[in-house]
Amino acid sequence: MAENKELKKMNRTFEQHIGAGGNAHLPATSQTPGFETPKQVQDLEMTTGKRVNLPHGTDVLTLRQGRYEIANALNNPIGPDDTSLIEYDITVDPFDEKRRQIKALVSSNGDIYYRSVHSDGTPKSGTGGWRKQAYLTPVWSGSVNSGTITFAQPLLPYRTGIEVLYNTISNQRGSARIVNTSSAAINVSNHPNDTSDNTFQSYELGFTFDKNKLNINYNKMEIISAGGVSINDTKGVYITDVYVF
Repeated sequence: MAENKELKKMNRTFEQHIGAGGNAHLPATSQTPGFETPKQVQDLEMTTGKRVNLPHGTDVLTLRQGRYEIANALNNPIGPDDTSLIEYDITVDPFDEKRRQIKALVSSNGDIYYRSVHSDGTPKSGTGGWRKQAYLTPVWSGSVNSGTITFAQPLLPYRTGIEVLYNTISNQRGSARIVNTSSAAINVSNHPNDTSDNTFQSYELGFTFDKNKLNINYNKMEIISAGGVSINDTKGVYITDVYVF
């Protein structure tokens, strides 16, 4: 009799386990348990390339290895009041999970940040904070000294600025970085190598730009000598490349 009672108990447990009651195994998600734990679901999703979406206020520095997307995360790379959706890739040391490397990509503009945390796990260790990855994106290449340059892709409004590479008729090369303004001028001086030439030349190219194009407004040369200053329309500067950063 005792054996029959125990078998019936085991049978009832088995039937409930396979879902006879209709809710023995609720669907598992990355946030709620079911047949798998949330951690197991997260691991499975991340192996297929999916990111785990975590709630506002999640501390990035406490997350285990994996791929995540979080808006307004604690310790995000931009600031405590920023609500941008940011994608995080976190890798850890195989023997010490406190030692980690974190890469963050801001979804709205593509800015990339990175930081590392050392074995003691304190935020001040490693890089000691977020570092923004610097990069230049080419939007035009050629050689022009007048007219309009049309960019290959529109500039994003939250980019810092542009960098213009140039060459001169006296084969001087350089670049000008333009920040927080939509107009600028490139000024290049030329000192003649011939000691018998007592003149001094100065090339100047002025331009304006918007998100789609760059307009060369003027391109002139000044000749300075003992007799005074003369200005002519010699186009001394050629723009050869435009980058956005």
